[in-house]
Amino acid sequence: MQQGLPLFFRRLPKTLFQASLTNSGSEVSMYSIIKEILKKTSDLKLKLRVASKNMCIYLAHQSIIGPEIMANITLESLDTMLESNNKTAKKSKNEDATSSLCNSTMWTSLLTLLTEYQKQAKLADTVEGEYTKQFMKIVNKSLQHHTPAVRKEAEHLFIEMYKQR
Repeated sequence: MQQGLPLFFRRLPKTLFQASLTNSGSEVSMYSIIKEILKKTSDLKLKLRVASKNMCIYLAHQSIIGPEIMANITLESLDTMLESNNKTAKKSKNEDATSSLCNSTMWTSLLTLLTEYQKQAKLADTVEGEYTKQFMKIVNKSLQHHTPAVRKEAEHLFIEMYKQR
């Protein structure tokens, strides 16, 4: 994956790439491909997680996509996870702790990616900015998570945001 996808993205025409980034209907688009790459960060195999994160960072460096679009897709995935996590937490606390192990690895990976996007593009640059509000919402929820790795990555994101002030 780490070797093949960059070759695919280099050969993809810019017009096709830009047109397919919109979240449209039932057709397979670049948007859905990126969401699937993000889902691979939940895999418990370290090589797959690293390859998925590297692919996302690679896509953030591409001028066609950029860190803003990658951050938006990542934030959307985190929001979906937060909603599903809240639903399972209301059912049973024991089920939540055991069933969300993969979610916590994905959550950690997505926070790592957001930290990287913040380093690259300084998305959360003002207190009233939209990215600042979204990042702080994610950081606050992450600091309440039961997994120490998620809390640590949330601290890293907060520190990176603080550096921009």
